[in-house]
Amino acid sequence: MSRRRCFALTLAAGLLLTGRAAFGADEPSKMFLHKDWQIQSSCEAKANGGEISAPGFDAKGWHHADIPSTVVGALVTDKTYPDPDYGTNLRSFPGFNDDPQHFFSNQDMPKGSPFRCSWWFRTEFSVPAEAEHKMNWLNFLGINYRANIGSMARKSPTPMMWPAPLRRLNSM
Repeated sequence: MSRRRCFALTLAAGLLLTGRAAFGADEPSKMFLHKDWQIQSSCEAKANGGEISAPGFDAKGWHHADIPSTVVGALVTDKTYPDPDYGTNLRSFPGFNDDPQHFFSNQDMPKGSPFRCSWWFRTEFSVPAEAEHKMNWLNFLGINYRANIGSMARKSPTPMMWPAPLRRLNSM
């Protein structure tokens, strides 16, 4: 590595460390929301979005999920479906059609498949007192297609439609 490049890396590391020390006192705390989500097919869930996103909603019978995860990944983890990477298990999944004449992902999803409908992902959490009335970020590390995001943080929830790749949502 040349001296110039080494100096530039050292200078950049020094600036980062200095900046961190200068702003460390105001650095926001992080709260991770990876655990204890519930998911359910919108074909199965009989409640509307306002009811589902309300605190205390009874999600009994919904599937457990830890995120980031896809719907299929969560259903395999909670043992609803077998591991699709083992043997011919993928063929047992609802909606799977092993037609060699047509590429699977280009086929329409058959009626009755639980994957034909969108899925609800929900969780509940309390914002710590020190974070109230401050800018808060929801940082999504894994929305792989698109999402409707709703929040009960305000009196009237404002659902938002975000095409991928969504990474961060600002909420005040």
